[in-house]
Amino acid sequence: MSASRRMERKTMFPLKDVRLNEDGLVLSKDYAAAMKDTCEIAAMTSILYPDDSNGTGRKLRLRQEYLMVAAGLGNIVKTYKIQYGTNDWARFPERISIHINDTHPTLCIPELMRILL
Repeated sequence: MSASRRMERKTMFPLKDVRLNEDGLVLSKDYAAAMKDTCEIAAMTSILYPDDSNGTGRKLRLRQEYLMVAAGLGNIVKTYKIQYGTNDWARFPERISIHINDTHPTLCIPELMRILL
């Protein structure tokens, strides 16, 4: 692919707690647990580069990395299906280039395998 045809795409992925309905009302009878889950989901995107010198920080960072990898790859595959159809996977490596940086390279490869298998 020529340099003039390459495109970078940045996407924001909204998160929502599956325990909330469309009006934001808690579906669970355990309101405290539902709110705890909601706060944990919000923390995943509101704390950039958490301190990973302890177990809590490492766990949050791993969750953040997986969230971004899964959302990004899911979006790439969804867009590919729309643009090229679902029967043209042989040319996927020719058409799609994924930059894997030093932050979460180990998650990207197995997640793409999971999606494609």
